[in-house]
Amino acid sequence: QIKQQLEESKLQQEELRLQLMNEREEAEQALENRVSEKVATIEKLKQDRVDLRSQMDQLQNENSLKISELEQEINVVKETNSTLSQDLNHQIQLKNQLQADYAEEKKSHEKTRSDLSSTTNQLTKQNDDLNTRLQNTRDELISSQEQLTELKSQTATLQSTNQTLVQQRSQLKEEVSTLQ
Repeated sequence: QIKQQLEESKLQQEELRLQLMNEREEAEQALENRVSEKVATIEKLKQDRVDLRSQMDQLQNENSLKISELEQEINVVKETNSTLSQDLNHQIQLKNQLQADYAEEKKSHEKTRSDLSSTTNQLTKQNDDLNTRLQNTRDELISSQEQLTELKSQTATLQSTNQTLVQQRSQLKEEVSTLQ
C-alpha cells in the first residue's frame, strides 16, 4: 500500500511538474508576447518621435518663413507709416504756414482798411474845410464885388466933382485974367 501511495505520489509530482512546465512555458510565451508588444510599441514610439521631429522641423521652417514674411510686411508698414508721418508733418507745417499767412494777410487788410478809413476821414475833413473856405471866399468875393461897385460909384462921383472943380478953376483963372 505504501508502494502504491509512493507511485501515486510520483504520478502527482510528475503531473504537477508537467503542469508547472506548461504554466512556465505559457508564462514565458506570454512574457515574450508582451516583450514583442513592448518592442513594437517602442519602435512605433521611435517612429512617431521621428515623424514628430520631422513635423516640428517642417513647422519651424514654415514659422520661420511666416516670421520672415511678417517682418517684411512690418518693415513695409513702418516705411509707409514713416512716409505718412512725414506727409502729415508736412501738411501740418503747410497748414500752420497758411494760418500764419492768413493771419498776417488779415492783419494787413485790417491795417489797410483802417488806413483807408483814416485817409477817407482826412479827405472828408479836408473837403469840408475846402468847402468852408470856398464858401468864405465866395462870400468875400461877393462882399468885394459890392465894395467894388461902391468904389466905382464913389469914383464916378469924385470924377464928376473933379470935373466941376476943374471947370470952376478954369472959370476962376479966366476971371483972374480978366481982373488983371
